[in-house]
Amino acid sequence: MCLLVGLVEAGCATRSFDPVPLERTALLERVRVQSDGFVRVRAGVPGPDETRAIFSAALYDRGIQPVWIEVSNRGQVPLRFAPAGMDRQYFSPFEVAYIHRGGFSKADRERMERFLHASAMPRQVPSGQMRAGFVFTHVREGTKGFNVDLYAVDGTAYGFSFFIDVPGFEPDHAAVDFDALYAANQLKNVSAEDLRAQLLELGCCTSGQRTGEDGLPINAVLIAPGIDLLHALLRAGWQETVRKPPAWRVTAQAHWDGRPPDAVFRMPRSKAGDRSELRLWLTPLQVEGTAVWIAQITHYVKDFLQLSSLDPDVDDARNYLLQSFWYGQGLRQYAWVAGGSAAPIDQPKRSVWGPAYFTDGYRLVLWLSGPPVGMADTRYVEWDFPPAR
Repeated sequence: MCLLVGLVEAGCATRSFDPVPLERTALLERVRVQSDGFVRVRAGVPGPDETRAIFSAALYDRGIQPVWIEVSNRGQVPLRFAPAGMDRQYFSPFEVAYIHRGGFSKADRERMERFLHASAMPRQVPSGQMRAGFVFTHVREGTKGFNVDLYAVDGTAYGFSFFIDVPGFEPDHAAVDFDALYAANQLKNVSAEDLRAQLLELGCCTSGQRTGEDGLPINAVLIAPGIDLLHALLRAGWQETVRKPPAWRVTAQAHWDGRPPDAVFRMPRSKAGDRSELRLWLTPLQVEGTAVWIAQITHYVKDFLQLSSLDPDVDDARNYLLQSFWYGQGLRQYAWVAGGSAAPIDQPKRSVWGPAYFTDGYRLVLWLSGPPVGMADTRYVEWDFPPAR
């Protein structure tokens, strides 16, 4: 039995520090590779079980997600790696060791500290050499998006963007066979000039599964290939939702074209549970071969009973979506389309599910980009005048 002094100073040793070599996991089989000139970067993200084996500790349970990178510098000048580009509030190795010190003996805690320190990605990559290691970031469920930023002493900068699937999490959109949603004769390819008129035929709102009565408004249209849409969402900070059982999808409230959302993304807004929610459906429309998605975005707030309530100002949620893509550098151009069903604040509408809302009736149209777009390079398309508010 541990004495009280031992509990205070060292804690009872209930387990041993026994990390598994990286080569004995499947992580290295899933790495992604990118190159730019003389620089090559490999990157991978272990899932919760792999992380527990590699570090002999359940890092995910404490909100820590390690990311492995390898940098090969075949140039003539040294490179400096900036881990803040991956996560501005990344954890230091000794911070990770301190958080997970419980249950280890003093000797094993020291072994853990040395192991984590040696496992961290070095800041310097000398000319003609390779360096590899982990950066300890905050957990991001679903696809992990991050940047690897490298700087040469001659002033040259290298930037690599990775989007990596993490084992142990299956997003809801993985359950949808997008290629099978529409037959070839259902697809409608239109020009950019004809798109504006076509958008007015998509309907004003979602509906309930059984009643067909109007739900909340469809307040945005997104134009992008599926992979570019995903990358733009992740870059803007939107989070995938975990795949639910088929029965849950069928009974989901919002339906369009007879089906629940093809994908749902969320943006947490507070620790209390306030969030923005984005529901997406692929349409049969294509603009010069590029997919068109309709979107419904709303804010939800939690009350003192921890119940979710709809923010009735659905236009604010719509405008927030524009800003999130713009600041996330995923927005090529945007436009406004009038003609929706307006509901002023003093005459709100009520959806089939009960919550009241008000709206100016405008719909936001966003052309998205997978690769980053500078904020100053985003273009405004002059369709309808933007809403006054």
